[in-house]
Amino acid sequence: MTTYTESPEGLMLPRTNGRGHDESLAGYAAMIDILESRLGQLEIELAEQGWGRLDSSASREFTRAALSKIVELARVMYLKNPLINRAVEIGALYVYGQDLSVNADDEGVRLVIDRFWKTNRATLTGQQASRLLEVELEVTGNVFLALFPDPITGAVRVRGVPVEEVQKIITNPEDRAEVWYYHRTWTEQPLGGGTSKSRTAYYPDWRYQPANRPAMISEFMSGEVEIRWDSPVLHVRAGAFAHWRWGVPEVYAAIDWAKAYKELLEDDATRSKALARFALTLTTKGGSRAVSATKTKLGTTYAAGGSGIETNPPPVAGSTWIQDDNVSLDTVKVAGATLPVDHSRPARLMAAAALGIPDHFFDANQSNLATSKTLDRPTELRFNERREMWLDVLTELCQFAIDADLAAVRGLLPKTLNDEARQIELAFPSLLERDTREFVGGIVDAATLAGRSLAGTMPRATVARQLMVAIGIENVDDEIAKLEDEW
Repeated sequence: MTTYTESPEGLMLPRTNGRGHDESLAGYAAMIDILESRLGQLEIELAEQGWGRLDSSASREFTRAALSKIVELARVMYLKNPLINRAVEIGALYVYGQDLSVNADDEGVRLVIDRFWKTNRATLTGQQASRLLEVELEVTGNVFLALFPDPITGAVRVRGVPVEEVQKIITNPEDRAEVWYYHRTWTEQPLGGGTSKSRTAYYPDWRYQPANRPAMISEFMSGEVEIRWDSPVLHVRAGAFAHWRWGVPEVYAAIDWAKAYKELLEDDATRSKALARFALTLTTKGGSRAVSATKTKLGTTYAAGGSGIETNPPPVAGSTWIQDDNVSLDTVKVAGATLPVDHSRPARLMAAAALGIPDHFFDANQSNLATSKTLDRPTELRFNERREMWLDVLTELCQFAIDADLAAVRGLLPKTLNDEARQIELAFPSLLERDTREFVGGIVDAATLAGRSLAGTMPRATVARQLMVAIGIENVDDEIAKLEDEW
């Protein structure tokens, strides 16, 4: 008789009880058949309900196949649906619509950061590049950045990896939060044409620094796959739970409601077009013979009798209608045939709630509320939180660039650089356009204790930087450098 024991996952598995393996294998086979049957039924039910299947082996995380479908749908909705597109663009503009200032006290560190910033303007630090990364994060939930440090000069190039190419995220078996590798599959097209070639490689996480670095990983189906230790990957994710490996598109929750709102507007347009098909109602006495005669008089003569010339064109705007007592002409009454103007607004409100954008950003009648100086507190905090997240990412990348320079053969920094010297400061200007006079007054009061004296509460360079940001001077770092030369 086969007995069972409960596994850590809650499954009842057969136990041998010293009777050999045949009975256990038979029990396992029976249990597998039961589980496959039940999982198949669950997948069918989930598909019928419109939900993607979750990966039960990964703490209820979406499978990679399901995530690919969600990402594909989110990309299409961003390109096609005005609600999704508008919300994503608003978020990207609030986060990266203003210039980011970067500063370092140490001259050598400043040179390294300037080199890193200029080298990666097309993919990371430029205005367009940074805004597109924010769009990518909102639409796909994942941003993968491959880092390529030069072992000779220490310069670091950053290149984006499409989320569609990353197929697996391998973590420490004993610590899910510690990522080891990213499994990438892509198609390589030879220069000048030719047959494309599918490539596969593993990329280490940029924080993973094992003592032993194998050159290959053995896969059951693919054989030996290379590990590219010289190009680690940084992964930024959003829209998911803390223990999930993958991010989920932040627009995912709004897709159904944005689509419903679009369909409601399409129905309204169809209804309006149908009502506009007949504009006038003509009533005449005399029965069907009079109706037929009236129809003939009003009908077109185009191509009649082979002439191909219209001799009874419709009246132009402002024409006069003349009738006797036997005929009456009235407009078609559409009262009660239309729906209230804001009947579709609840669907838009649901989409706005899912997108985290107030409804007045989508409503022209309330556009006076969406000014540059007003923003409800939750939305302001949301955009500031995203800014802080990107500041953390950029700070870590700058520190990676400093480490790469220190490890290079001909780096710019001395090998004895201390922790204090490698500190850098990144800052966004104010999220909202506040009153410049009031803002400047606050800075001056803080620096001088309301005009009493030079209080020493802030360094001179910090005061100058804050004032330049407040009045909108561009290239603040260059201006500060000029002031420091004068000082």
